[in-house]
Amino acid sequence: MTAAPVAKSTNFRPENERTIELLIAIEDWIVEVGVVDFSLRAAAKAASVSAPTLLRHFGSREGLLEALIEHRTSDNVDTLQAEVDAAGSFSALLAGAMEEAFEINLRETQLNIHLRGLAQTIGGALAAQQMEIRERGTAAIAAHIAREGVKPKQAQKIAHFLVSASTGHAEAYALHRDGAALTDDYRLLYRSILTLIEDAKS
Repeated sequence: MTAAPVAKSTNFRPENERTIELLIAIEDWIVEVGVVDFSLRAAAKAASVSAPTLLRHFGSREGLLEALIEHRTSDNVDTLQAEVDAAGSFSALLAGAMEEAFEINLRETQLNIHLRGLAQTIGGALAAQQMEIRERGTAAIAAHIAREGVKPKQAQKIAHFLVSASTGHAEAYALHRDGAALTDDYRLLYRSILTLIEDAKS
């Protein structure tokens, strides 16, 4: 099911370099201290600006969170595309990820967990936006898998399994903070996904 459209903050200008700088500074703060006090005042202090400055850029606390979620999603989809292009295929990317040098980006894991929790806590349009973003990420992965000769419906199922399992692993990490175990879990998951992709081709 496609999530309902989410109204965008009228002051959010993703092409504005200063806006992106503010988002990155606030992301670093969220990763470092969590989200005990997600207010414009606290976020402004973390970004070394005033609360009115954040209001001009994002319109409200909800607008700021919306921009953070959108920035993460766009960045993740773009990064995935670049990594698949570099590896040659989605399967090659996963196979490379299982090498011994592979390590999960814990910053991204923590940030995504915190933003998902904030969206669920605040609810409303932000919760719908989170669902739409999850579907967008799943669709991007499914498209990469389908390019390897897997039927679209099967590719969608594999992508959904990957996203759901990844979310479960991330939530487990949030509880136990065991980066090594998280990396091993992802290695096993990627091996399973590779097997599913190969089986779907035959």
